[in-house]
Amino acid sequence: MRAHVITGGKVTNTIEINNLTDVPSLNLIDASLGGKMGDLWDGSVFTTPPPPLDTLTYQEKRAAAYPPIGDQLDALWKGGTAAAEMLVLVQAVKTKYPKG
Repeated sequence: MRAHVITGGKVTNTIEINNLTDVPSLNLIDASLGGKMGDLWDGSVFTTPPPPLDTLTYQEKRAAAYPPIGDQLDALWKGGTAAAEMLVLVQAVKTKYPKG
């Protein structure tokens, strides 16, 4: 069977073994549950970590930093001060992550 080696909550290796208890010094999880090298394991679910911020495009950085779209639409609907405050937040993101 294939098993993931979990170190510090992260898949650090995948090995072939007969049984999960074959190597008691390793924290092993059945690989048929999913996951791949580098994925995070919280004790029940594998998740893929987000890429490091410096590998993202400016569009991806902006998308992650903008206020939620629902909040933006709410501010536009309200208008006035709410819209002006939202514009300041959006402009700050555009300044922080300029088109590149």
